[in-house]
Amino acid sequence: LSPPDKTIYIFDEGHHLPGKARDAWTFQFRSDTNAKLFDDLVVHIDNTAGDWEKSSCTHAQTLGNELRTLHPKAHQFAARLNAAHKDFEKALHKLTAGTNPKEAFVVNYNDALEDQHPQLVLDASTYLADATTLHKMVADAQQSIIQTRNTLARGGSLPNSPLFDDSVMKKTMGSFGFYVSRLDNFINTLKLFLTPQPTDPKKPPIAKWVIPDEKKKVFSVHAGPTMATELLPAYLYSRAYAVVHASATLTSVGGFSLYKQKTGLQYYPNTRYLKLESPFDFEKNAVLSLGDLGVDPGDAVSHTRRLVEVLPHIFEEKNDLGTLVLFSSKSQLENVAQMLPPEWKNLCKVQYTLPNLELIESHKKDVDQGKRSILMGTQSFSEGLDLPGAWCSHVISTKLPFSMPDNPIDKTLADWMKSQGRNVFSEIAVPEAGERLIQQAGRLLRREEDQGQITILDNRLVSKWKVYGQSLVE
Repeated sequence: LSPPDKTIYIFDEGHHLPGKARDAWTFQFRSDTNAKLFDDLVVHIDNTAGDWEKSSCTHAQTLGNELRTLHPKAHQFAARLNAAHKDFEKALHKLTAGTNPKEAFVVNYNDALEDQHPQLVLDASTYLADATTLHKMVADAQQSIIQTRNTLARGGSLPNSPLFDDSVMKKTMGSFGFYVSRLDNFINTLKLFLTPQPTDPKKPPIAKWVIPDEKKKVFSVHAGPTMATELLPAYLYSRAYAVVHASATLTSVGGFSLYKQKTGLQYYPNTRYLKLESPFDFEKNAVLSLGDLGVDPGDAVSHTRRLVEVLPHIFEEKNDLGTLVLFSSKSQLENVAQMLPPEWKNLCKVQYTLPNLELIESHKKDVDQGKRSILMGTQSFSEGLDLPGAWCSHVISTKLPFSMPDNPIDKTLADWMKSQGRNVFSEIAVPEAGERLIQQAGRLLRREEDQGQITILDNRLVSKWKVYGQSLVE
């Protein structure tokens, strides 16, 4: 492989990149798995050392002796880690004292942990230091085994020993790799959890949260960036020769602003942006229909009831062989599907009742045989679903795909944006809804000869026309 500075990286479906990057640097661990991890690791080192010491192969014996030397040190640090683990759990119990079981305690991004929770920071720092030392010991032992085997293999003198057999070696390295990986994840989580927030208030904060279990005895510790704004410049853009992002949904509400913000491309004034026109004749081949159900889409009960009443009329009027109905939530999808009149319910293929592939193939088969079929799903059916021709000539969006901050990362980001005097709804919620709406609409015309209709059953497109309706429709 060529080095990054001599490589052009091309990301298709590039709108996923900021979220994937954010997820990749978000870490977590459960406190109840650690004590067993440390103890099991010591036993594994002892067992492996014993197996290799008994070998007739001098190279295996040498590696076994190295592991035997490592064993008491690992045992010592495992004991220290178990003690630090108990202190850390006590600190977490105190931190989440006012939190309900299974509810996230989100550390306020304005709170300096060392000032607000000094004992927690002290215990976590001790825990982190000892875990880092143990991690290095195990990683060094793993590397020694790999290097010995590679050196022997390159020299053509790999000994005829069962311990150097591929299957045995893979198992041994897999075991060491498991412990190294688990320690690595644990260290990354604690390190990020203890990392101070950016000193520049204009830079997005780190989200940190702890979730106690139902008995408040076990804790899940989480930490992650709220945006990939600093990650992609540091790990990708500054290292690559060039980077190309390609997607049908890089723009939202007419521009690249949201994407620049999410990726950190705002720091690169010489970046070039190009929005290409579609080869499809939208005005000739597709109709956009805006429907008003006469109820507030935010009232889930009333909106669901009206969907059950109105959808049969739309199905009957349009008479399409293949229809795709998209919902903003799984619960509303299931409620509507359950409450539809039997004659329509029997035509519906409802997501989550069968594997997606099986459901889609059943839909295609019915349409191919001239039967009507109504495919119903959530936002995941808005992307990557290819139903050209009669398989889908009508897309119905039951509600604008807004998402509210309902997880610790999005809540932390929203709080930070508000503190900057920024409008979370207009800057994040509306453009993201625009992206999802484009993805929904993209299910209709899959080939240049395709025709059909998109119906959006959300009256806010008209009632909020000046606020965001017009920009979403455009």
